[in-house]
Amino acid sequence: MNNFTTPGNMNDVRDIQDGLQIRALGFIRKHYGAHLNRGQLMLRTIAYLLELHPMSCETAETLAARALCEFESVKASLSLDLDNSTAFMLVINDPERNCKRVFSMRDIRQLLSTAELAPVRTPSYSAAMSGETARLSS
Repeated sequence: MNNFTTPGNMNDVRDIQDGLQIRALGFIRKHYGAHLNRGQLMLRTIAYLLELHPMSCETAETLAARALCEFESVKASLSLDLDNSTAFMLVINDPERNCKRVFSMRDIRQLLSTAELAPVRTPSYSAAMSGETARLSS
């Protein structure tokens, strides 16, 4: 069993979560080529995190999704401009085109309402990553 002490403040919680996300990213790098689909890789990463440190399934799922998105996106050369994005406007740095791309929530809503994505409901990160529509059982 791991030694665990309750974090004293929210900064401690954030530091712990950052460290766990780094561990999840390492796990994903190690197991990515193991003939797993995204959903299976998410489930294994969640299980790994739950064994590694006491946390809720929801927290493990969030950390696993962040790590998998980082792993899959690192070579995309696009990144979010967090300083200029808001709850209603997404700003993306696009170095290949040497510009910033701006999307409103209306734009994103239109993208999500395409014929392919409209029927897909993703009540959890795991479902979104795997393309499934059912919630993971806890």
